[in-house]
Amino acid sequence: MSPNAAKKNMRLVGLMNTAQYRKCWEAGCYLAEKLRDEYSFTEVKMVPTDYEKWRAAMLETNAADLPKDVLSNAPAIIMCAGDDGSDVYWQPDDFIRFATKAAGFKVFSIPDEASDSYASAATTAYNEYLRSTGDSFAWLDISVEADSAVVSKRVTVQLFSQTCPKTVENFRHLCMGDVPNMPDPSGKIVKPHYKGTTVFRIVPNGWIQGGDVSNPGTMKAGSGGVSVFGDTFPDECFAVPHLDEGVLGMANNGPHTNASQFYITVARCQWMDKRYVGFGKVIDGMDHIRYIHSLPVKPNQAPTVPITITDCGVLEV
Repeated sequence: MSPNAAKKNMRLVGLMNTAQYRKCWEAGCYLAEKLRDEYSFTEVKMVPTDYEKWRAAMLETNAADLPKDVLSNAPAIIMCAGDDGSDVYWQPDDFIRFATKAAGFKVFSIPDEASDSYASAATTAYNEYLRSTGDSFAWLDISVEADSAVVSKRVTVQLFSQTCPKTVENFRHLCMGDVPNMPDPSGKIVKPHYKGTTVFRIVPNGWIQGGDVSNPGTMKAGSGGVSVFGDTFPDECFAVPHLDEGVLGMANNGPHTNASQFYITVARCQWMDKRYVGFGKVIDGMDHIRYIHSLPVKPNQAPTVPITITDCGVLEV
């Protein structure tokens, strides 16, 4: 390399919790070490929903010189400045081949279930990244019974523990189901747990709504609910704006009536600001939320097919 030539920076974006991403990360680190005069390496850390948005922007602008089907499905993309100053884009297999040819990088054949596998290392690194936010995380397995088939997927949410600690505590315990049975506002004894409850409302161009622990799987879903603190609890703060899809917030019946019902937005809903407490966001599984939102509804905005939270919990990071 000419002593006056600029070092090329390689930048990795993608699904941090996948084995393929981890292989690219190791290949990038290896290249930057072995060919340090020619290359530097940067990891652009992001959650799956942010990578999805990045890919969508690349597809819309045609900025990446990769086939659309490749870009749409690649678990990772590596960008590097070309000789003319514009970015060159690699898909994982091509980048690993380049690292192998240029610097002798090797990929080892290790079963994903092994403790020292690429998949295991990816999960560890991703959890460290999530932990660094200082927030909590939870998950909901949401199942849709449509067209004689069941479509189920996990939706993972980031809970803004530092912004709305009490609201997050309520949601976490409702996901864990570790609070004893208690009376709801009507006096009915209920289990404060999201497992078995339904998504009972779909608002076109707005949000989906669920979490009625008083009436799981019944025609009355949407008319009840209870918080883990008692009937309801006050609005904690309105610091989280509803600027985009994926905002997780507490549904209410007016000021200071938060219980267990929640919503997830599928569009910008700024009119909700200062009226509803947003306290988190979807970081994985937003495609499933959009799918649910696309389902047909009755005149009262109830879905025409059963949509159930079959399991839920908190993500230990």
